[in-house]
Amino acid sequence: MEGYAVLSDKETVEGASSVRKNRAFKPTVAALAVVALSGAVVAGVDSFDEQEIAQANVASVPAAELWRTPAVAPQADDPSTWTLPIRAYQVNGNEVNRTLLSAAQAKKAAACLDRFGVAAPFTAPRSWSEAAPTAHPGPKNGMDVRYGDHDLAKVSAYGYGWPDEAQAGARSARSFAADAELSPEVELALYGPGGRTGKVTARTAAAPTVNGKAVPTAGCAGETDQALVGRTRTPGVLDTTEDAITKLERRSWDNMLTDPRTLAVFGKWSSCMKSKGFDYKDPWAANDDPRWVAGGGKSAEAIATAKADVTCRNSFGVSETMHKVETDWQQRLLKENPKVAAEAKGYTQRVMAQVDATLGR
Repeated sequence: MEGYAVLSDKETVEGASSVRKNRAFKPTVAALAVVALSGAVVAGVDSFDEQEIAQANVASVPAAELWRTPAVAPQADDPSTWTLPIRAYQVNGNEVNRTLLSAAQAKKAAACLDRFGVAAPFTAPRSWSEAAPTAHPGPKNGMDVRYGDHDLAKVSAYGYGWPDEAQAGARSARSFAADAELSPEVELALYGPGGRTGKVTARTAAAPTVNGKAVPTAGCAGETDQALVGRTRTPGVLDTTEDAITKLERRSWDNMLTDPRTLAVFGKWSSCMKSKGFDYKDPWAANDDPRWVAGGGKSAEAIATAKADVTCRNSFGVSETMHKVETDWQQRLLKENPKVAAEAKGYTQRVMAQVDATLGR
């Protein structure tokens, strides 16, 4: 565990080793401040040749479904309601699952610390309702901004930036992870003899108990990991099953960006921008313009550019095209890699079943 962690969507918003694809998502938005126990906190042609896909080894590909989360009906004009096939196969790569897992970790770790008579240095949720993300002054989730800005009202006010309170909230929620000092007793109970670093020192080696009770090898953090994910995790290192499905996600994103359908709509967008006096080859070039760094993307020039950007995006369905193409590629890659898909589905279901039970869902 590395202290409190801010769960965002793709950043989440989707673990420490999650794939960062949406360059438009600049700030880390605080969805829920909870414990991240030793772990992550986490991708052509005009149409695919069905015969080619049929020839792939698809016999054992499972039909995955999203874990039991509140259903949100997809809305054509709201990317935050969209999803992608691979998200159903991910724990840390799916911000909903990741948020729930971290909430369950916090609850179990707090209970473990209580056995040692030690107060948890964080607030643990007592139920699913307390773990559910709440509204915040930033992107609704990772899908909301995965393909870039799309809300004309938002960019008219903040350009490529976000409200100051979104960034301030993220900094405040992250402060524990970076700065908190734990008492030797709390650190020993939480992390075990090796402490946060995992390295046994003379002090911790001489104090393997707290209040007369033996501390687990990796402390309450390790005990919690074993219970929920079946292993003691290393900070920033994904389970091999998660790593494999994440690599497929990376491939689907990369393939989407070079797919002729995506390039064609980028070309239309670029021509539209030129007609408005802005010269960029694709939406990322506008979003990542170095001129926006100093002003946080909220200067008058950035706002004018972002308004033209979103107008052109919406005129030609840029986000919709990227989503459709990425969805196609993910479906294809899942069919072509049935073993990876099956193992990822099984892992996700096992972990989320434990999370479900812990949070009383």
